Amino acid sequence: GGIHASADLNYDVNGGDATQSIYEAYASTDLMGFATMTAGRQDLSYGSGALMSSNDWGMNRYTNDGIDIAMELGGFNLHVGTLDGISQDNNYMNASGSFAGANVNILMMNNDADQSAHGYDLSYSMGDLSISVSMNEDFNENTYNSYGVSYNVFDNLTASISQTSNEGG
Repeated sequence: GGIHASADLNYDVNGGDATQSIYEAYASTDLMGFATMTAGRQDLSYGSGALMSSNDWGMNRYTNDGIDIAMELGGFNLHVGTLDGISQDNNYMNASGSFAGANVNILMMNNDADQSAHGYDLSYSMGDLSISVSMNEDFNENTYNSYGVSYNVFDNLTASISQTSNEGG
């Protein structure tokens, strides 16, 4: 456990104005060796990042004020928490794990408007062959899906094919 704080300092080269904001500020503690609880403003990035990520390269990075409880259960890393403060109506669950070349990530989110969002990320590698699938739907039923296959032909040459689709707003 411990306390973490970080800030962003932005300078507008056109206007010369400097702004500062708290990026993260949270406290974390161990729950009897079973789980870790973190409370405060946190950077959350799960799965492909299509639904929940920090937006590191954007002008307004995303953080969440809430609680996150993290634990490992049978090879799965499980995170459950609240979004936008401490509210039972705005919550998420993320389960991820790696098993014999396969990586799995499942993200489920609910909001106070009784809407849900979900993301499923699967990938598998066997030798030089890799396959990946990412299927995401946001709170407004907009979808973002990507599929890819790659093969490492030899050193410094990989052949790949992928398809990405984005439907909705």
